Amino acid sequence: MILLADTCQVKGNFFGTNGTGTAAIKNGSYGVLVNGGDNNTIGGTTAADRNVISGNVTGVALVSGATGNAVEGNFIGTDVSGTNGLGNGSSSPGIEIDDSSNNSIGGTAAGARNVIAFNQGRGITVKSGTGNAILGNSIFSNTDLGIDLDNDGPTLNENCDADTGANNKQNFPTITTITPGATNTTINGTLNAAANTQYRIEVFVNSSCDPSGNGEGQVFVGSTNVTTDGSCNGTFQLIVPNASLTGTVATATATDPAGNTSEFSSCAPLGIPITNVVQFSASNYNVTEACTGVTLTINRSGDTSGAATVKYATQDVTAGERRDYISAIGTLSFAPGENSKNLVVLINDDSYVEGTESLAITLSNPTSVNLGTPITATVTIADNAAEPATNVIDDPQTYVCQHYHDFLNREPDPGGLAFWTNEITSCGGNQSCLDVKRINVSAAFFLSTEFQQTGYLVERIYKASFGDATGVSTFPSNHVVTAPIVRFRDFLADTQEIGRGVIVGQGTWELQLDTNKSNFTAAFVQRGPFITAFPTSMTPTEFVDQLIQRTQASPTSAERNAAINEFGGSADTSNIAARGRALRKVAEVASFSNQEFNRAFVLMQYFGYLRRNPNVVPDLDYTGYDFWLTKLIQFNGNFTNAEMVKAFILSGEYRQRFGP
Repeated sequence: MILLADTCQVKGNFFGTNGTGTAAIKNGSYGVLVNGGDNNTIGGTTAADRNVISGNVTGVALVSGATGNAVEGNFIGTDVSGTNGLGNGSSSPGIEIDDSSNNSIGGTAAGARNVIAFNQGRGITVKSGTGNAILGNSIFSNTDLGIDLDNDGPTLNENCDADTGANNKQNFPTITTITPGATNTTINGTLNAAANTQYRIEVFVNSSCDPSGNGEGQVFVGSTNVTTDGSCNGTFQLIVPNASLTGTVATATATDPAGNTSEFSSCAPLGIPITNVVQFSASNYNVTEACTGVTLTINRSGDTSGAATVKYATQDVTAGERRDYISAIGTLSFAPGENSKNLVVLINDDSYVEGTESLAITLSNPTSVNLGTPITATVTIADNAAEPATNVIDDPQTYVCQHYHDFLNREPDPGGLAFWTNEITSCGGNQSCLDVKRINVSAAFFLSTEFQQTGYLVERIYKASFGDATGVSTFPSNHVVTAPIVRFRDFLADTQEIGRGVIVGQGTWELQLDTNKSNFTAAFVQRGPFITAFPTSMTPTEFVDQLIQRTQASPTSAERNAAINEFGGSADTSNIAARGRALRKVAEVASFSNQEFNRAFVLMQYFGYLRRNPNVVPDLDYTGYDFWLTKLIQFNGNFTNAEMVKAFILSGEYRQRFGP
């Protein structure tokens, strides 16, 4: 149904189902599309008003400036009972809001809640627009996020919520403790958002988390208000009857006075003792600007007898990732009995006079543990007392150290730093020798065993899983071009995960690397997009052959059979460990590695030196990437003759990371 009019009510219908609402009939479009219409009501607060909207591509869409519309009381993705799944879409949301503002999904009135469940994608996606209030709904069993702002997966909180975007990217709350009593349970939490503002907090319980670790909102258990102080922080408490906690985890949302609702918070397990928490050892860490690192300690206390995990991510405050530090993104895993972990944030040197700067790092998405206080730590970077007159990247030792940061995601080991620095300084004052050495030293980091087994492996895992990205190039004329599908932020997080604790040539590095690879691929195959692309109902042969097809490589029969045999003759591919091992075997096929080499080499010029994707500002498309790949292929992979590395390390965009 397409609705262009204003002030209409659409009620009592079956969209995408048979006449009794018990089976989907696969409507090939929207269930209800409000295209620019205002002040319409889809559903209502009584059972007679309810629409069943299932079996469509997208259940409900509010687009093109639709304003003031109410979607309430509907079953979206279920049958007429509200409990059995019919779903909507393939990777499409139950409700989509795009370029539309000040709409309400659900509400606080009796009967206003929607049931949004079993959709083959996100529950609700707000692509763009603000003031879209999402209140009191039952959102569960969707294959992706319950609520997604900006259509880009989980959105990190911004300190004081200064960012903009869909629903202003409203920060979500954090549930810090859940304390059961004889009849009631006390739920405490915090919210960091705009200063001196009152927010509505809604708390839900669910049977499980979604694959990202965030929750959905199956059963609404209550709401409260929280007012932030001048430092943007507030605390809240909600006391609910134990009988209402019909799930295993709790989540929460925050809604500002303008109606901007957040994504769901991380899951907080019910029934875990208050003392079982993970938190930073301190709220503030200090470091002086240099090519160095600062170590943060995360402590775990209480019942540490089981395994637990917590995610972490840095974010800019006044410091910037490209210039001042290297983004740290990942998951800390605590083994049974382990009560402390260290995390290193890499700090870059530069020649700018910029005063004291800071960044924040936040813990989120705990499993089998609660978040304590503090969950956000601030790293303050003191500027150098005096900055050099020249660009610090021209200093050989700083140049080498920065390559450890940019390509290996770690501080340099003393031996490696000395060796590669000497490679450059051995030229003395011979400028032509220095130019060649700087190029060769730089390329050596991409060619190193450490990078080949971490970052380059990540690129191949993404290609084997999802194929290529496509885009536009104008070199030498307009045409469609394929490029690696992995994006910079995902690449950075996953490369750091595989490389954690690995320094080639030191200790039991080979064992550590093998363990990291196994753990990473086992987790990778459990991500929502991978499961969507490779359902567990596939046979081992179908699974492996689809991976191989996406690599566009030609493994030997022995290599193909080795991957298939990881499933031990099983009829399907539900064995998670076997899926991970098979993916790894395909990604490590020698012919695939050789075939993908030049493409990855060019991609890493953008990821390593420029810290960005190849088709974002200042580039408008893949023209630059296409140009350099064509040139590298023309020179048979000889990066020196192609002058590719030289061009990137001499580019203004690279040099301006470190000095004027």
